[in-house]
Amino acid sequence: MKKIKGILPILLALAVVGGAVAAGIILTRGGGAHTTYSNYGFSFEYPVGMEIEELGLWDSEPNNYSGRVVGYVEEGDRFEIVSLDWISYPTAPTTSELEDILDEGFALMEDGATITWRGSFEYGALSGHPIVYESFTAIIEGVTGDGVYGIWYCDQSQRLYELIIMCSDGAEDAFQTYLDSFVCH
Repeated sequence: MKKIKGILPILLALAVVGGAVAAGIILTRGGGAHTTYSNYGFSFEYPVGMEIEELGLWDSEPNNYSGRVVGYVEEGDRFEIVSLDWISYPTAPTTSELEDILDEGFALMEDGATITWRGSFEYGALSGHPIVYESFTAIIEGVTGDGVYGIWYCDQSQRLYELIIMCSDGAEDAFQTYLDSFVCH
């Protein structure tokens, strides 16, 4: 099995919100030990052993206005990558605008990945905030993974959040696990 760790920098370059913005592996879904990321006014759980890094998005360093948290874990031939982005956004985008942002993000992904399948838009809620997301399959550096790409707006923190999960299997479950643990205000 080709080492997946080389995918992380590519995924980081691909995780872009509207041109400027989004997994504990089997551990996420298997009841393994978790720890909590908490900074910049939000938190979420991730598996113990996942490598987490904070990056700047609009500035060289993450801050309360924008940033990115990425995580990576690999176990044998299974892998999971998470990218969570946030940007200050003064007004709530419409559902149509959230869909447009996802379309733009997928277009940008195609610069470094081959998207072999995209699902249709799906809709849900996170702490009362509408979320739009879409499943996908992509090939990056010869490695195929399933993913879910979602976006929502928190009116209390006035932030737009993007979450992108890509893993060897079970992306929908991993995505839901992260959403279930996410606290945005």
